[in-house]
Amino acid sequence: MPERNESLELLLTEATQMERKNLVKARVLAEEALRRCQAENYSSGSVYALRLLGGIDLQQGKREEAAAFLEQGLVLARSLGDAALISACLYTQGHLFYMAGALSEAVLNFHEVVTLRLSLGLETPLAHAYNVLGVVYRELGNYDQALSYHSKSREIHRAQKDVFGEATSLNNLGSLEGDRKHYAGALRYYQESLVCAQKVQDLSSEVSAFYNIAHTHVLMEQPKKAVVFARQARRGARALGNPGQLLNVRLLDGIVYCALGRFPRAERSLLWALSQTRDLQDPRMELRVLNELGNLYLNWKRPEEAQRHLESCLKLGEAMQANLQLTTCHEYLVEAMEQQQNFECALFHHREFYRLERQRFDRETDQQRLALRMSLDIERTEREAVAQQERNAELEELTRRDSMTGLYNHRAFHEFLAEYLAEGEPLALLLLDVDHFKSYNDAFGHPAGDEVLQQLAQLLQESIRKSDTAARYGGEEFAIILRGEPAESAYESALRLVRVVREAKFPHRKITLSIGVALATVGITTVQLVAKADAALYQAKHAGRDCCEYAA
Repeated sequence: MPERNESLELLLTEATQMERKNLVKARVLAEEALRRCQAENYSSGSVYALRLLGGIDLQQGKREEAAAFLEQGLVLARSLGDAALISACLYTQGHLFYMAGALSEAVLNFHEVVTLRLSLGLETPLAHAYNVLGVVYRELGNYDQALSYHSKSREIHRAQKDVFGEATSLNNLGSLEGDRKHYAGALRYYQESLVCAQKVQDLSSEVSAFYNIAHTHVLMEQPKKAVVFARQARRGARALGNPGQLLNVRLLDGIVYCALGRFPRAERSLLWALSQTRDLQDPRMELRVLNELGNLYLNWKRPEEAQRHLESCLKLGEAMQANLQLTTCHEYLVEAMEQQQNFECALFHHREFYRLERQRFDRETDQQRLALRMSLDIERTEREAVAQQERNAELEELTRRDSMTGLYNHRAFHEFLAEYLAEGEPLALLLLDVDHFKSYNDAFGHPAGDEVLQQLAQLLQESIRKSDTAARYGGEEFAIILRGEPAESAYESALRLVRVVREAKFPHRKITLSIGVALATVGITTVQLVAKADAALYQAKHAGRDCCEYAA
């Protein structure tokens, strides 16, 4: 057997790098690598390819297939007596146990990985092992161990200048801050993580950072700020094609919509996420979704449904010993029972909640709490982190706005349209054009024309619903996206806008609009929908202007 095969190692490296960007392409490369390694009797390469295929299947929710690849790789690695390959397979197998909710087995796997990597002196792989150990201990409610391992991981990544690894550690440290309700500190870590992820163009870590920033804004009772970052997380997850990430962002949608008071929309997202956790056989995520469904129904004043989901969460959480989710579940059940005036049960869950909380705090010594405060440097950075976040949000919003009218610009309009079409809900597009605007500019000057556009933009914004989106499409053209509108209603909305503008007072002379109306159909693209609306606008112009036409 050859000791090294550079061409196959290059192929395996390419497949590994692709795993963070596109799982489908990564799988093709990994399968080709496995085929060639087996054909050339390159056993160490075969182990690596099997581990890689197991990891890809795990991310795609194919748990049984992942287990088979990993077991095959582990057997081959042990036969070779290669500690590095054994640790690689055990590491991914630990993730398999974690996602299956077998937290104790995951801890054993990752501790064995740590032992092997310490003996080999593998610094960066050791840091990754420390990081995932911290994640599992957090899920078990052992914050001391979680903080210790995440801090060790970050120290190693920084020393090795491993930006990707540092991004992951920062995300996890932010989660620990969030658990303690130190939200400004959590945001600081998430923002640092996002910078690291973008520096190395790691889409998976970017999605995680956007997700965590959005969720933290919800916890800070700032759901409107959360919407921007949730949208970024959703786009990244779709591009990545990772079912686990897609499940996460749908859970996030449910959390954000619940905070906004849009309960039916939140319910749809969370029930879809619940079905996916069961399809993917992911009890860890199932716990989270069940807790969020309980919270949704509590806010919706439907305590019986909240109780049903929370009791399912309780049963599953006790089997997994997932103390973090159990604590939240008992807290929600107190409210559910109080809403039903079942005060005896409410008292029971109240006691269980504080029992779990007391266990958590009993594990933390005064010295460790002081170390946490010092390491996170909360006092010094809270105001700075909040101010920076506000500046970032303002800058993000400015890049999406038209400087003259204040409406969304052409780029933002197309982003919104693509996002809304992907949701599959009823949608209508209106393209609006100011009639004879060139002659107005010629007669009264461009400053007067700019004043008309500004007044018209304000008038349009005041005349549409909060759920609709108005944008300046370009020049004297505007666009409005009407969400959830059937054909008749969309046409009536367009007629109303024509009338409102016709009756409004503008400087120098009256202003009128021509409007083209187009409805989204199944499978239509943004380009096709805009083309339909543009054709209808053309018909309105040739019909005499000051009117609207509906696209056939």
